[in-house]
Amino acid sequence: MNKTIKYPKVFEFDSGKPGKEILLLGAIHGYETCGTEAIEAFMSKLNNGEILLNEGRVTCVPVCNPEAYKQGKEFIDRNLNRMMRRRDPEDINFYEDELANFLCPYMERADVLLDIHSYTTKGGPFVFLGATDGAEFDYANALDVKHMVYGFADAYQNADPRPDLAKNDPDAALKRDPSYSTGTTEYSRKFGALALTLEGGQHSDPRAIQVATSAIEKACAHFGIIHPDTPDNAEKLYLKVLKPVWKEGRGQLSQEFENFAKITQGQLLAQYEDGRQIISEVDGYLVMPRASAEPGMEWFYYAVPQDLNTPK
Repeated sequence: MNKTIKYPKVFEFDSGKPGKEILLLGAIHGYETCGTEAIEAFMSKLNNGEILLNEGRVTCVPVCNPEAYKQGKEFIDRNLNRMMRRRDPEDINFYEDELANFLCPYMERADVLLDIHSYTTKGGPFVFLGATDGAEFDYANALDVKHMVYGFADAYQNADPRPDLAKNDPDAALKRDPSYSTGTTEYSRKFGALALTLEGGQHSDPRAIQVATSAIEKACAHFGIIHPDTPDNAEKLYLKVLKPVWKEGRGQLSQEFENFAKITQGQLLAQYEDGRQIISEVDGYLVMPRASAEPGMEWFYYAVPQDLNTPK
């Protein structure tokens, strides 16, 4: 590895009083900037006294992948939000491996994680749930976001065999490793944190910054780090992901699907250039459909609604 590594900048705010430590991460993927802007806006409010810490501390990493952020890319060598772990020097092969080693200690000590992302397809914000009850579920419900999605780990276990067609995918071989699904939230949970990923919305949608800013403040208020502002009024829709559908060759989606597009069993979802079709297996929703997906990569996910009781 080149030793001239560009590491993230970390900003820490301590109330001087006992309480939770929340870790705020932005731009794990360099072109997903709503988290960066929201975290910087929150830090500005802390610095000018507009928001005061009631207890605990806040650790902010607005740009987790500085080089990818500078270049406007998802990553430099490989996806930083996969196979998150500490590595020995001889196991470091990519720029993102260095970044993971830098970030892991902050995730290990945090009580709470909020990792903020955005995505390519049109559609609203959502939260990745790790649990459907308990303290992390309560935390998710405090963020004032309608769509809650869970079940990704099981979904990958249920997936059809992945075609080895993504010749330009630097993670193609790594995806055979069972630890590939470990990202920031999964890693943080190993050390006892309540950890959530927020997808603020489409990359270019200015509302994604507003969603992320609101989520940061509501998360901090939920844990008593700052005083609460407004209550959560969002209606909730809980979706269980069933499995990903890999793109097996050249083709296109049958229409411009937005995230959380409703689908019906038997509906045409996509067609390959050789005439093969993908017909919906369920009545449910499409999660994160990617019209630009390359062969061998995730094209979309099936999800179905669940009736989960929101804690009172």
